[in-house]
Amino acid sequence: MVNAQGKTSQETLRDCGFVDRDPKLSEQENHRRRWCNDMDDETAKWALFQTCPEPPGGLTGPVVNAPYPSWVPTTYIVTTMDRAIPEEIQRKLLRNLGTPAVEAIHSGHGAMISDPKGLADLLLKFA
Repeated sequence: MVNAQGKTSQETLRDCGFVDRDPKLSEQENHRRRWCNDMDDETAKWALFQTCPEPPGGLTGPVVNAPYPSWVPTTYIVTTMDRAIPEEIQRKLLRNLGTPAVEAIHSGHGAMISDPKGLADLLLKFA
Protein backbone atom coordinates (compact mmCIF):
# COMPACT_ATOMS: atom_id res chain seq x y z
CA MET A 1 0.00 0.00 0.00
CA VAL A 2 1.24 3.48 -0.79
CA ASN A 3 0.15 6.07 1.73
CA ALA A 4 -0.26 9.77 1.16
CA GLN A 5 2.72 11.67 2.56
CA GLY A 6 2.49 12.02 6.35
CA LYS A 7 -0.79 10.10 6.63
CA THR A 8 -1.44 6.82 8.34
CA SER A 9 -2.65 3.81 6.38
CA GLN A 10 -6.04 4.16 8.05
CA GLU A 11 -6.31 7.81 7.00
CA THR A 12 -5.18 7.08 3.45
CA LEU A 13 -7.71 4.26 3.04
CA ARG A 14 -10.51 6.33 4.59
CA ASP A 15 -9.72 9.23 2.23
CA CYS A 16 -10.12 6.82 -0.70
CA GLY A 17 -13.55 5.68 0.49
CA PHE A 18 -12.46 2.30 1.86
CA VAL A 19 -14.88 0.47 4.18
CA ASP A 20 -13.00 -1.86 6.48
CA ARG A 21 -15.57 -4.53 7.33
CA ASP A 22 -19.16 -5.59 7.11
CA PRO A 23 -20.59 -5.20 10.65
CA LYS A 24 -23.13 -7.95 9.96
CA LEU A 25 -20.38 -10.58 9.56
CA SER A 26 -18.11 -12.18 12.14
CA GLU A 27 -14.43 -11.29 12.09
CA GLN A 28 -13.63 -14.70 10.58
CA GLU A 29 -16.26 -14.24 7.85
CA ASN A 30 -14.94 -10.73 7.12
CA HIS A 31 -11.40 -12.06 6.75
CA ARG A 32 -12.56 -14.87 4.46
CA ARG A 33 -14.58 -12.46 2.32
CA ARG A 34 -11.87 -9.80 2.07
CA TRP A 35 -8.62 -11.73 1.88
CA CYS A 36 -9.60 -15.05 0.31
CA ASN A 37 -12.62 -14.31 -1.90
CA ASP A 38 -11.09 -16.01 -4.97
CA MET A 39 -9.91 -19.15 -3.15
CA ASP A 40 -11.64 -22.46 -2.59
CA ASP A 41 -12.54 -23.27 1.02
CA GLU A 42 -9.52 -25.51 1.66
CA THR A 43 -7.02 -22.95 0.31
CA ALA A 44 -8.71 -20.11 2.20
CA LYS A 45 -8.64 -22.09 5.43
CA TRP A 46 -4.91 -22.75 4.94
CA ALA A 47 -4.17 -19.10 4.05
CA LEU A 48 -6.08 -17.72 7.03
CA PHE A 49 -4.32 -20.18 9.35
CA GLN A 50 -0.99 -18.63 8.27
CA THR A 51 -1.97 -15.13 9.38
CA CYS A 52 -1.22 -13.44 12.68
CA PRO A 53 -2.32 -10.15 14.25
CA GLU A 54 -0.85 -6.96 12.81
CA PRO A 55 1.71 -5.32 15.08
CA PRO A 56 0.43 -2.16 16.79
CA GLY A 57 1.23 0.98 14.89
CA GLY A 58 1.39 -0.57 11.45
CA LEU A 59 -1.81 1.10 10.30
CA THR A 60 -1.87 4.00 12.73
CA GLY A 61 1.61 5.53 12.40
CA PRO A 62 2.22 8.32 9.86
CA VAL A 63 4.26 7.41 6.80
CA VAL A 64 7.08 9.46 5.33
CA ASN A 65 7.67 8.53 1.72
CA ALA A 66 11.34 8.84 0.80
CA PRO A 67 12.01 10.38 -2.61
CA TYR A 68 12.05 7.63 -5.22
CA PRO A 69 14.50 8.02 -8.11
CA SER A 70 12.57 8.70 -11.30
CA TRP A 71 15.01 6.61 -13.33
CA VAL A 72 13.99 3.42 -11.47
CA PRO A 73 11.16 1.70 -13.35
CA THR A 74 8.09 1.22 -11.18
CA THR A 75 5.20 -1.13 -11.85
CA TYR A 76 2.10 -1.62 -9.73
CA ILE A 77 0.08 -4.82 -10.08
CA VAL A 78 -3.64 -4.25 -9.59
CA THR A 79 -5.56 -7.27 -8.31
CA THR A 80 -8.91 -6.89 -10.04
CA MET A 81 -10.94 -9.21 -7.77
CA ASP A 82 -9.46 -7.82 -4.54
CA ARG A 83 -11.96 -7.24 -1.74
CA ALA A 84 -9.31 -6.37 0.87
CA ILE A 85 -8.31 -3.29 -1.12
CA PRO A 86 -10.75 -3.11 -4.05
CA GLU A 87 -9.47 -2.21 -7.51
CA GLU A 88 -11.05 1.26 -7.37
CA ILE A 89 -9.20 2.00 -4.12
CA GLN A 90 -5.93 0.59 -5.49
CA ARG A 91 -6.17 2.91 -8.47
CA LYS A 92 -6.74 5.90 -6.17
CA LEU A 93 -3.68 4.89 -4.12
CA LEU A 94 -1.60 4.91 -7.29
CA ARG A 95 -1.68 8.71 -7.19
CA ASN A 96 0.78 8.46 -4.28
CA LEU A 97 3.30 6.67 -6.52
CA GLY A 98 3.45 9.23 -9.29
CA THR A 99 3.17 7.56 -12.68
CA PRO A 100 4.07 3.88 -12.43
CA ALA A 101 3.34 1.39 -15.16
CA VAL A 102 0.20 -0.53 -14.22
CA GLU A 103 -0.45 -4.20 -14.85
CA ALA A 104 -3.47 -6.18 -13.73
CA ILE A 105 -4.11 -9.74 -12.66
CA HIS A 106 -7.57 -11.23 -12.36
CA SER A 107 -7.24 -12.36 -8.74
CA GLY A 108 -8.02 -11.41 -5.19
CA HIS A 109 -5.65 -9.92 -2.62
CA GLY A 110 -3.61 -13.13 -2.24
CA ALA A 111 -2.62 -13.68 -5.88
CA MET A 112 0.53 -15.43 -4.71
CA ILE A 113 -1.71 -18.12 -3.19
CA SER A 114 -4.76 -18.17 -5.47
CA ASP A 115 -2.93 -17.71 -8.79
CA PRO A 116 0.82 -18.26 -8.29
CA LYS A 117 1.44 -19.15 -11.94
CA GLY A 118 -0.42 -16.12 -13.25
CA LEU A 119 1.46 -13.84 -10.87
CA ALA A 120 4.81 -15.46 -11.71
CA ASP A 121 4.16 -15.08 -15.45
CA LEU A 122 3.32 -11.42 -14.92
CA LEU A 123 6.42 -10.79 -12.81
CA LEU A 124 8.66 -12.55 -15.33
CA LYS A 125 7.74 -9.88 -17.86
CA PHE A 126 9.93 -7.54 -15.81
CA ALA A 127 12.87 -9.88 -15.12
